Amino acid sequence: SEDPFLSGTYAAQMVSGMQQQDEKGYKKTAAYLKHYTAYSTEANRGHDTYNISQYDFFDTYLAQYKLAFTAQPTGVMCSYNAENGRPSCANDFILNQQLRSWKPDAHVTTDCGAVNNLKGPPVNAPDDAHAAAMALMNGTDLEMGD
Repeated sequence: SEDPFLSGTYAAQMVSGMQQQDEKGYKKTAAYLKHYTAYSTEANRGHDTYNISQYDFFDTYLAQYKLAFTAQPTGVMCSYNAENGRPSCANDFILNQQLRSWKPDAHVTTDCGAVNNLKGPPVNAPDDAHAAAMALMNGTDLEMGD
């Protein structure tokens, strides 16, 4: 397992370096952290869900991101998976209640196809409109496309 303190410290330093300002005071790039959160698989991605205790959320999965947000990245790319039956890209708990408590204007983007994945397990949205509404109403700002 990864050390959240090490990962978060590394991420904060990486974000600070990436978002250095140019001679006119503009950030050189907009840094996004991915894949937020509890993501570490490439098989069956998009339709898997993990049962995560509140303790593990705060001790392991969210701690590194909270530390990384001390460097004020632009936002995150939500992960394909679901936590406790709630897909990351339509998860009010991780996107609004947690992420936006660290940075209220954090921007959330999906990876390609993540909104379309909401039409399958574990939530089975009936169509594209419901899938998009589910993502937008729970904290996602932009879908990358399919």
